Formats: sequence, C-alpha cells, structure tokens
Amino acid sequence: MLSSVQGFVSRHRRGLAVTAGVTGGIYLMGKYAKTKLIEFQEKSAADRTAKENMKRRFEQNQQDCVFTVLSLLPTLGDQLLHELNVELITAKLQMSKSQRTTPAPTPDSSIILPPKATEGEATTAEETNVQLNLLGRFTYVSSVVALSNTTDASYRVESPATKGSLTSTNGLLDFQTEKKYLTFSYWLLHEGWRRWSEKVREVVEDIVGGVSLKKTFTAKEFSDLLGEMRARLEYTEVDGERIPVNMREYMLPDDPAQEREVLRAGGVDEFDLVVDPALRNLLDETRDFIDSADFSTVLSASLDTTFARFNLALQPTFNPFLLSPPRNINISASIEEIEDDEDIDLSVPLIKLLPLVSRQVHLIINGVPNEYVESLSMVKELQAFSAIVYSSFSEELVSN
Repeated sequence: MLSSVQGFVSRHRRGLAVTAGVTGGIYLMGKYAKTKLIEFQEKSAADRTAKENMKRRFEQNQQDCVFTVLSLLPTLGDQLLHELNVELITAKLQMSKSQRTTPAPTPDSSIILPPKATEGEATTAEETNVQLNLLGRFTYVSSVVALSNTTDASYRVESPATKGSLTSTNGLLDFQTEKKYLTFSYWLLHEGWRRWSEKVREVVEDIVGGVSLKKTFTAKEFSDLLGEMRARLEYTEVDGERIPVNMREYMLPDDPAQEREVLRAGGVDEFDLVVDPALRNLLDETRDFIDSADFSTVLSASLDTTFARFNLALQPTFNPFLLSPPRNINISASIEEIEDDEDIDLSVPLIKLLPLVSRQVHLIINGVPNEYVESLSMVKELQAFSAIVYSSFSEELVSN
C-alpha cells in the first residue's frame, strides 16, 4: 500500500507540485485580498466618520451664526433708533393726521430707515458667517485631532494642507486670539455703521428730499423707490462700468492704529493691544473674503430676500384683499379676475406708509422671533458661501 502511494507520487511529482503551488497561491491571494478588504472598510469608515463629523459641526456652526446675529442686532438697533428716534417720528405722524398745525417730519427722515436697517442686518449676518466659519475650521480640526488620539490605531491625522490662518500648532487656535478676532465686529456695529449711515442719508435725501408727504404710491412704485435707493447704495460706476460697492471699509479697520482702537474699545487689556501673526492671518483672510466677488453676490442675494420680505409686509396696505379676502369668493376660479381688479394695488399717501415702515424696521432689528434673520439664514447663496469659508482647507483622515 505504501509502495503504491510512493509510486503514484513519484509518477505525478510535477503535477502535484504545480497543484500545491496553485493552491498555496490562491490561499495567499485570498488572505491578501481579505487584508486589503479590511483596510478598505476601515478607511471607508474613517472617511464616513470624518464627513459626518464635518457636516454635523458645520450645521451647528450655522446655528451659532444665527444666534450671534440676533445677539448683535440690539447694538445696531440702539444706534439706529437713537439716531433717528423712530418713536418720535411715528408720534409726530399720528399727530399730523389729526392736527393740521402740527409739523410733520420730512419724508427722508423715515424712508432712510429701511435701507439702514436691512443693509446693517445683512452685512452683520454676512460678516458673522465669515468670522464664525473661519473659526469653525479650528473647532473641526480640534475634533479630528481628538479622534486621532483615540486608541483606535486605524486613524491618524495628516498635516493639513492649509491656507490662510490655519497655521497654529496642531491646527488649533488659542482662546485669546479667537476672542480678539471676534472683537472686530465692533468696527461694523459702531464706526462702519456711522460711515454707512452718512452715505445712506446722502442718497435718500437726494432721491426723496423734495417729495411731499401727500404724494401717493402704489406697491410697485414704493418698491421701485426702495430699489432706486438700493441701486445707488450697492453699486458704483468705474470707467463707465457698474460694479458692486466694496464693503470692506464699513466692516473692518484699514490700519494698525484703527485695529488697536477696536481692540481697546472691545475691552482688550492695554498690554495686549497687538495683532499677532495668528490674528493677522485671520484678519487678512477675512478681508480676502470680503473683497471677493462671491461676497458681493451673497450680499445682493441677502438684500433681495430682506427687501422682498419688507415689501411683502406692506402689501395689505396696498391690497385690502390680502388683509381680509371676501368670504364668498372662489379663489381657484377667480385668480385672474382678482389680479385685474383696479383696487388690488391702491395708491397710498406716503404719510400713511411711514408708520408702517417704522414698524417693520422695529421687526427687522427686534422681532421675536425675527423672521428677517430666519429668512437670511435660508439664503442659498449665503449657505454655499459659508460652506466655502468653512472648508477652505484640505483636511483628511487616512488609515495607517
């Protein structure tokens, strides 16, 4: 029996060697493939974790932006209401309706409110989004570093290929630098606001300075009036070309002396009134974003949304149907008839519009809930711009 087996092996030695080699190769290939599959699964899990982490933190960051804008608006509103004394204007208008001898304010003293309030809110929202999303990158990197320090050896952090301010040790930013950076919103809310107010006043006085309070406006005419103000404020002509106004001078100081004054006004200690390299990088990158064409596009879209809501709020004044529609009307069968109704866009005296304007300005600044801020947060261009700012670096998790 044994000799027979030996003989068989001797006769088929070459074939058995080939078979053993093939079998061994298949086994090794299978083991290699299994190892690679495990590595691929681990890397996919790491990538998925990183993306989910970034998405979650980005969404939280956008909520923080909304809350921060809401916290800043009262400062803007106090200056607006103090400067123009909306309550006094409204009281005078009400008195002028019943007493012919009571002097009423000039139209521009109230019409100046919407462009100041809407532009102030929109620029505050956009600057806040730039600031918090720049800072949000550091929070994200911090979370990635924390993940890489876990006991799971399948994750490690590559050195991020960054640009701009993300150059601190381990991609982190110290608290004092972050605090000083956020202090620069003081410029927009105080000095920048004052400069912008002067520009708005000049434009509004030029457009409506000679308009009588008795002059009537339809909804379209009043919307066109605000549109003319916007065009004059938001655009300028350079060599015959119409280009967006650069808002940087209203949003950030331009020289070191102004920067120190902002830090001092923001409560920074005298011995710390310096702009260190990390803070300088943040400020420079912020300026770059403000100077970009994308910033102008987003601001224009934000103002379109804000003014659209403002005009919509005034519609019932021009169209009584929107306030109290007839009970017996068949809306689905009569839309065309309603749209053609001569009363659908009434002409309303300016003096009746101004108190409504003042009320909307109050809602823009102090509304609870603030539907204007909520509308801004939903502007697609702003959301996309925020994502660009937040992800303006290369950071990835890779397997060992």
